[in-house]
Amino acid sequence: MIVEAIVPAAGLGVRMNSSIPKPLVKIGKKPVIVYTLEALAKNRDIKRILVAVNEDNLSRFKKVIGRYKIGKSLVFVSGGSTRGDSVENCLKQVSGETDFVLIHDAVRPFISQALISRLIRDVKESQAVICGAPVKATIKKVTRQLIVAQTLDRENIWEIQTPQVFAKALLTEAYKRYGSRAGTDDASLVEKMGQKVKVIEGSYFNIKITTPEDLVLARAILKEGYV
Repeated sequence: MIVEAIVPAAGLGVRMNSSIPKPLVKIGKKPVIVYTLEALAKNRDIKRILVAVNEDNLSRFKKVIGRYKIGKSLVFVSGGSTRGDSVENCLKQVSGETDFVLIHDAVRPFISQALISRLIRDVKESQAVICGAPVKATIKKVTRQLIVAQTLDRENIWEIQTPQVFAKALLTEAYKRYGSRAGTDDASLVEKMGQKVKVIEGSYFNIKITTPEDLVLARAILKEGYV
């Protein structure tokens, strides 16, 4: 079984209010993306990692990441204007011998080996497996005028995370049919094909670093040794 990982890292990080691309922002002693790449590289089933980077920042990413021993083959791919575009660009570079593709956000640095392994194990049977966590807050649907339209039953509502793992042929066909901008994540494209997508429980520590507040939380998680 051959698995390749795709890491979208081409976002501009506008909400971070930083002159540094958010995957290169440091938490602790290393940039966010280095924690991510090191975690993926430790998994023995992942043979290669494709990193989608904005062309304007390509040399910068190579220089920063090159300071660390990732321990696995890295391929830098030109990122697109959206996350979906970046994933699609990477899919075109995936080896013809690859069976499964794992997609993980560059700015989710606290992914566990146990979760990666379980996703890869389960995808052999399910063909499409994602992870997430049950929501803890009360969720309300509101109108454009910010008036409550409905209070949703949170019992069956999950916040979906990455990694997401798919049979390569299935994911490639989903992108071919619907395009890179037809869904909010990769699983949503697969769902449009009528494919059942299995969900397994991830971790509340598997946060996505998007805003300055997320950085504060990430540094606290790291400092307290929760991961």
